Amino acid sequence: MKKYFYQNPFLVGQFLIVNIIGAISVLSLAFVLEGIIDSISNVNSETFILYVVLLLVYIVFDSLMEYCVEVSNQKLIQKILHDIRSDLTDSNGRKSLLAIYRSNPEMHISTYTNELEVLEKQYLEQIISITNDILVFVFASIISLFLQPSYTIIMVILSLLPLFYPLLTQSSLQKARDVSVKSKENYFNVVSDFYFGLKTVKLFEAVHSFTDIVNSKSKQLRKSNVAYYRKANSIEAISYAITMIVNQGAWVVGGFFVLKGRLSLGEFIGLRQLVMYITYPITNMKHSYTDILSSKKLVNDLVKTIKQVPAEASNRENIKIDTIELVNFGILGEKQNILQNINLTFEIGKKYLIVGKSGGGKSTLLNSLIGLIPDGFNTTGSILVNGQDFTSIKLDYSSVAYVEQKTFIFDKPAIDNLTMYKDYDKGLLHQVLQKVSLETINLEDEIKNKLSGGQERRLDFARSLLANKEILLLDEVTSSLDKENRLRIEELVASLQGKMIICIAHEPSDNFISMFDEVLTLEEGMIKSNS
Repeated sequence: MKKYFYQNPFLVGQFLIVNIIGAISVLSLAFVLEGIIDSISNVNSETFILYVVLLLVYIVFDSLMEYCVEVSNQKLIQKILHDIRSDLTDSNGRKSLLAIYRSNPEMHISTYTNELEVLEKQYLEQIISITNDILVFVFASIISLFLQPSYTIIMVILSLLPLFYPLLTQSSLQKARDVSVKSKENYFNVVSDFYFGLKTVKLFEAVHSFTDIVNSKSKQLRKSNVAYYRKANSIEAISYAITMIVNQGAWVVGGFFVLKGRLSLGEFIGLRQLVMYITYPITNMKHSYTDILSSKKLVNDLVKTIKQVPAEASNRENIKIDTIELVNFGILGEKQNILQNINLTFEIGKKYLIVGKSGGGKSTLLNSLIGLIPDGFNTTGSILVNGQDFTSIKLDYSSVAYVEQKTFIFDKPAIDNLTMYKDYDKGLLHQVLQKVSLETINLEDEIKNKLSGGQERRLDFARSLLANKEILLLDEVTSSLDKENRLRIEELVASLQGKMIICIAHEPSDNFISMFDEVLTLEEGMIKSNS
């Protein structure tokens, strides 16, 4: 986390300068109050009026500094958050395709929404607050020691007492915080399932069951949050009691010094104000330190996530795919074998059609060709790319286009969904859209949730056509299409030459089957025929 402060030296320097001036501004009130009290004690109206004017000037200046301090603090915090978000996005983008395939997108979203909020409110803002408190504490201590060292030393010692209790309870507080965070994640997951699948839930009359599950997780979240806040508040309450003893003790000790003639009443009020800026920062630091302790593990995990080395080793040769061969290949689980004894070879320049019943392993086979093995399953045999073992090389995915069963449409204009932010000639874009009967789409329009299922499939295929990759993986590319558009897509597939095309179809027409060099029938995870 330190690196984010180091890489923003200007904002850190600005923050320190503004906060130092702000601290000095706050402390100057003590001298103004001392002057007012002494002028009252001496019945000096002229001096009294002068200090009242100074008080008004102080109020204006200190208010301005309060604004400058807050702006400076937020500029630094928001820049650090921006840097962390950028690094987090870059880290996820550098993950291997397999790691992305096995990851849970909702957990990544939770990181951006929940963990980063904790990082901002309970970590960064508290570090800034502690820094400000330290500056006030140091300047107040120096001035107070110069004016009356004995009184100051006594009050500093008393003020340190509230800090010790949170240190003794940090372990139990961290455990309560971890349970609360885990409960929040569990609740977020079931709520996400409920709302994303609400249509299916409603159609299958499972609302009551899902509601019970959501409410159960909500109850767990309520209990864990109550336990966490009970623990945190108990620490706060005991620390508050200690702080009250310190604050009231300041008046008792100060009164003793006045009675002994070691301080005038004005000096005591001024010194009491300074000592308040010693005790209050300590109290604030205690609160901030409690928040930092409770969020430390989460912050460390976040930094660890950002620092993760990409799974694809950079020292491996980046190999362009010419052939893919499966040798006695299988994907085995404890209770289910998805694929068994697969022996196939796929070459550039040929078209392959994989047919079979739903649930027979077709999509899993397609995924395995580019190394996407389901989490929790073991593999047997081997996958060879250009004759080399798949696990010993780094594939060049720039030659692969994949039209998956479900098309993902980004919340961006049609042109960005089509080009994936690459530069293409507008004329070429319109040609590709015309080929898939989407020429009526306005490239500048937002299209998320505005296309039919068939239009989304055709856009996904157009995306692959535009990319012009040498390897094209098509998973049910003609699903959700009417007869006219299905025939058009089939003709486009037939027209593609010089590529490795591997297509999955559930119930292909005879005409579509005739377009392929090899037709593979997959049943119960095994190749039953190869024609």
